[in-house]
Amino acid sequence: MIEIREAEQDDCVNVLDWVNDRHLWYLDGVGAYRTRTEAEFFPVWQELIEQSSAWMLVRDGQPLGQIGWVESLPAQTAEVYITIGKAAERRHGIGRHAIGWLERRAAVTGIHRLVARVLDVNEAGKRFFAALGYHAVPANATLLNRDGETIVLHWVEKTVPLAVR
Repeated sequence: MIEIREAEQDDCVNVLDWVNDRHLWYLDGVGAYRTRTEAEFFPVWQELIEQSSAWMLVRDGQPLGQIGWVESLPAQTAEVYITIGKAAERRHGIGRHAIGWLERRAAVTGIHRLVARVLDVNEAGKRFFAALGYHAVPANATLLNRDGETIVLHWVEKTVPLAVR
């Protein structure tokens, strides 16, 4: 059974390890892939915790991954993110369960539109979001990776019906 709990400061170390995993590169604000230091990542993690917008995926007390959102413009929109940090736990329904939980939470908190970024080369990520009902958004970004190669970042979106209160 997967437990979803609010992220805590102590979770920063696990999440930073996942962020720096060579298979889960972090995309920084200037479009280059690189690892992040604890000094760089800690303030970002602290802000997510303070906004109550980060949650950990846990089984038997062991963190497996994390999910969350960052509210953005236009109103009632949030960018979702998910990381299944333990490779052995991927492709077992944890992500589907977690995104479903996040969508239900969005509906009751007034978030109506969810968006996510998926790298062009991440075929599994594109299939994952498509299977959950997310659709491509025409606005893509072309970036350079750490080796100077061109990559494309796709946006996907889904409208979530607001819950009746």
